[in-house]
Amino acid sequence: MRVLLRFALAFGLASAGMLAGSFSSAAAAAACLLLIPGILLCVRKPEIGTILLGLCLGTLWTWGFGMLVMGPAESLIGQTVTVSDTATDYSEPTTYGIRVPARVEADGKTVRALVWLYSEEELEPGDQFSVTAELRSADEGNSFYNRSDGIFLRAYGKGTPEITKTARTDICYAPRRIAHFMKQVLRECVPEDAAGFAVALTTGNRAGIRSGQRDLLKITGIYHMLAISGLHLSILTGFVSRLFRRKKVKAAVGIPLCVLYALITGGSVSVVRAAVMQTLVLTAPLCRREADLPTSLGAAGLLLTFQNPWCLFSAALQLSFASVAGIYLFADKLSRLFSGSGEGKRSGILRAAIAAAAATLSASVLTVPLMMVYFGRISLIAPVTNLMTVFAVGLCLPGCLFTALAGLLFPSAGQVLGWLTAWPIRYILGVAGVLSRVPFAAISTGTGYGVCWVVFLYLILVLLYRTRYARPIAPVCGILLGLTACLFFSVSEYNGFTMTVLDVGQGQCLILGCRGQTVVVDCGGSVGEASGDLAADRLSEIGEDRIDALILTHFDSDHVSGVEELMSRIRVDKLIIPDSDHRAESFSRLARAHSCEQIKVDGKTTMDFGDGRIVLFPPVTSEGGNSGLSLLAESENRSVLITGDMDSVQEIALLHQFEIPPVDILVAGHHGAGTSTSDMLLKRTAPKIVVISVGRNRYGHPSEETITRIHDAGAEIYRTDLYGTIVLKGA
Repeated sequence: MRVLLRFALAFGLASAGMLAGSFSSAAAAAACLLLIPGILLCVRKPEIGTILLGLCLGTLWTWGFGMLVMGPAESLIGQTVTVSDTATDYSEPTTYGIRVPARVEADGKTVRALVWLYSEEELEPGDQFSVTAELRSADEGNSFYNRSDGIFLRAYGKGTPEITKTARTDICYAPRRIAHFMKQVLRECVPEDAAGFAVALTTGNRAGIRSGQRDLLKITGIYHMLAISGLHLSILTGFVSRLFRRKKVKAAVGIPLCVLYALITGGSVSVVRAAVMQTLVLTAPLCRREADLPTSLGAAGLLLTFQNPWCLFSAALQLSFASVAGIYLFADKLSRLFSGSGEGKRSGILRAAIAAAAATLSASVLTVPLMMVYFGRISLIAPVTNLMTVFAVGLCLPGCLFTALAGLLFPSAGQVLGWLTAWPIRYILGVAGVLSRVPFAAISTGTGYGVCWVVFLYLILVLLYRTRYARPIAPVCGILLGLTACLFFSVSEYNGFTMTVLDVGQGQCLILGCRGQTVVVDCGGSVGEASGDLAADRLSEIGEDRIDALILTHFDSDHVSGVEELMSRIRVDKLIIPDSDHRAESFSRLARAHSCEQIKVDGKTTMDFGDGRIVLFPPVTSEGGNSGLSLLAESENRSVLITGDMDSVQEIALLHQFEIPPVDILVAGHHGAGTSTSDMLLKRTAPKIVVISVGRNRYGHPSEETITRIHDAGAEIYRTDLYGTIVLKGA
């Protein structure tokens, strides 16, 4: 093992242990004192000495970082003080104003923070402002997302801030201004359907990516293309290598280009890792040395940990390093395995395809466990999608850069280049759209079956690697057989009655399944159109590419905001809506656009549902708000009543107009509002379980009085804001 890599691993291990709370400060200091004699005694065993030195320095560095950086930040948490801030990037609009990263000065301490302001004025890097703000921890619970990005406080401004615009001459903010300019030019020159992708691919800013596009890329396993990393810098340095032959010229041009691009794209951990490694690759020939990937990887990790030890908890860093390590360890072996004995006879295109497949699969070897932890699913279609699209990225990135440059000098030329660049982007999005519709494109690892298959997969891979098995047919068949069994058992669990209450924030989206039939009730929430993607993802994970009916109880945004996205991804046979609202017309047009049968309910309606039925009740009264449909789903062993956002007046009217039997499950009305789920409804239906679909909100949902009523009725309560997505199954 290389010396630098060994030292970096020990340094990182000590840092991670300190940050995870494994050692107290006193214990850390004592450990370092004990390690020093050990280091001196290991002069003749440099391997052990290097590891001990790494552990010692990693512990001391992380302890010092905590004292000098984290200490001042933590001492400010919970205070409401007047702060003087300097914006370090462009502000982003929020629901109530703007949010901007800034250097916060308070009580003589300077800390990096995210600041929320009640202001509509856009801030630019270097702008100064003063405001009274409440200071909180950057990350709550066990989330280290902001800390890993170097943000240690959140500041919530109170009142109108005093803003001082600054001159645009400070060179330290030049990279962020260049990035902002590139985003503006690309949005002007690239057609609208591809502009968000172009901006994300070039600058790393993914705010302009449509929710539907984002989820398609995630399902098909190519969302990583938008995270500025080694792929982007490899394309840039490859372009430089084609332009210049001399090694010194390549280094003189390539190294500043890597550094500048890393600064322009925000200096994320993945791009810094790639920039350091590309710099060492370009420098090695000048020093008459071979580029050594493990040494480069160790140097990059060490630099990042020095800059901010919390970056070790970044999912982006872990995935980036794991993919590179996987390629180094397994790509050559897989390439030889796929090539067989006829490697020399292969055509250039076939060899390139084999190399790309080997790189894709080897990168996945170490990233799959991380994806299980962070995302709860694995894209099975990812190898195919990567093979079909990675070449297009090599066309898109230079095209976007040239479009931005041409848009500055010659706007008309920029428009032409933007139009041309949009086509490979459309190809990538088109491939992702088609492959995302393949049943089981992604497999959930939230179930025991998914985890069992992944464990089985790694056992096969370890056996294959250790025995150097020359014929991969048998292991591959075993892996596919195990996957088939996993999918079979996962789907079989949904054969009987199932109700899935998706966690869509403040909103509602329910999936009912029974004996091969699937019905979705409402599709909206505070996550906006992403609720449609969540529903489509869930259906895809159980092999569903169509739903029998989509029922909308009413047309409030938190119940319908994801409908269009859902219908664009999943075939809907019937759209069922109330016939009492002027907003119904927009959904009628949507149904026609997707060749979907439309049913407007103006009376009691019954439809088949597996071995049971669904009874639809029309709006019962115009009194009160949120008038809409309600429905009763019954199977042999389970029954569910869903009332949408009905208030107590409408619940009583429903009970008077229709015969509502006792049910097993009741979905609380209006997300647990105090005016819904009345005592009369609870007494008549006598539910065993009450589900509340609710998220963070300003309305006080669920109400304490509603919770009390449900408890007094003897029902169990399941809430999506506490438990996430809820799955209830019956025989």
